Amino acid sequence: MSRGPRSLPGRSRRRRLSVAALRRFWLRPHRLDRDLRLLAAIGLIAMGALAACLMTIREVEGHLLRTTATGAAVHWAEFLQSRLRGLDEILDAGLVTEEDQRIFEFAGAAGRVRDYQVFRPDGQVALSSWSGDFRLTLDPEILRSVIERDQTVANVVEDSLVGTRVVIGQAYVPLAGSGNRGALKVDVDVTGEAVRYRRLGNAAFTALIALLLPPGGLAAWLIGRNMAAQRRAGRLQR
Repeated sequence: MSRGPRSLPGRSRRRRLSVAALRRFWLRPHRLDRDLRLLAAIGLIAMGALAACLMTIREVEGHLLRTTATGAAVHWAEFLQSRLRGLDEILDAGLVTEEDQRIFEFAGAAGRVRDYQVFRPDGQVALSSWSGDFRLTLDPEILRSVIERDQTVANVVEDSLVGTRVVIGQAYVPLAGSGNRGALKVDVDVTGEAVRYRRLGNAAFTALIALLLPPGGLAAWLIGRNMAAQRRAGRLQR
């Protein structure tokens, strides 16, 4: 009869020990989970920041390319429109004088003008740098904007050839004179500028990664060291 009461303190002590062991077993993974969550959060924040920066860099690239391409195309379109002396002959019969031909060649050599077309007021091609373009007509929307409303239209297009990517600045300008005389279209090759802007963007993104690596690596090292210390403490407690 006397053994029962004497065993109660032992049972209580064992129960307290088991509860403490369970608590240590429960809290240790939670500390590790907290560190892992912190490490994952830092990684996600860094990846999100890099993705946002990359999108911003690409947007800046596109803006610079559009500004450069459309500016060059409009410049050379206006240059040709103001220098050509035989526009009446071009619009009437598609004939080019020797002087105008030299102007076209100069624009191709100095301004990288790869294609040009002169359109009549009805949108039909009067002169083209490529004979196949004579079967084409000016887009109705561009026809209304350029010829009827006397506006300049410029954009950037890509011409995908076999194994190459050609970026073109394209501009339509109205022909000067009385009434709606027609329009002049110019394509300027800006592939070199596109490649240069892409390289600059990639270099900026690489520099950004290089700036983020030291603090990110330090944070990961500190968290990893803390996790290792907690594992060692847990092994000592067992």
